Amino acid sequence: MDLPAGFQLGFSGHFDSPLASNVTLPVTGLPGGIFQTDVTGDGTGDGAQANNRGIGDLLPGTNIGGFGRSFGVNGLNQAINRFNTTMVGQATPAGQVLISNGLFTLAQLQSLGGVMGGTTPTATAAFGPLQMAPPGAIGQAWLRTFDLSLNWTYKIKERVQIRPGISFFNVFNFSNFDGPAVPFSNILNGQLGSPNGTTSALEHGAAGNFLRLGLGSGVNALGAPRAIEFQLKVIF
Repeated sequence: MDLPAGFQLGFSGHFDSPLASNVTLPVTGLPGGIFQTDVTGDGTGDGAQANNRGIGDLLPGTNIGGFGRSFGVNGLNQAINRFNTTMVGQATPAGQVLISNGLFTLAQLQSLGGVMGGTTPTATAAFGPLQMAPPGAIGQAWLRTFDLSLNWTYKIKERVQIRPGISFFNVFNFSNFDGPAVPFSNILNGQLGSPNGTTSALEHGAAGNFLRLGLGSGVNALGAPRAIEFQLKVIF
């Protein structure tokens, strides 16, 4: 907006809806992991992390980008409960091949921990039954920021303008979390930053600072804490 006496006022606001994300099963990263976490039978649910970057299969009953779009925390808990009660302790497709060929029985695979969510005889769990999202659990957060700028133009004859100004980015200093650069983890491991391990109190506490949007490279970034920029332009 052009104001009297050569002043200009500008403002812009960003209110972006939460990002949709996947929810995936934890992986072991160990040999034989396909017997514990590869629920689709495509060979990529687990195995060596070097081969698939440690990305587990989608939680059965969910789709890509479903969390925060087609279902929220309540729907997530329903899917987790359904997985825990119907699939944990059962053979994966890889395990079913062993059973079908008479090499193992389901009971033998269960005793070896070679089933979905299985535990090895040394009690080192692959993941076991998934942890339910705790009371007060949240999904991805909204991004909120409001920027304000004020400039003043002084003309020297006809050709030269001096324009000092000041800009406030995120002038109300909103706290923003889980942005595109620092999103929630997809992995249902129950840890802070996961869909089934994060509450609002944990996110805003000291342990959740790694989820807070910051300045990144050191200059202003969308959603970062309040920043002030001084400027001086000479137009000729």
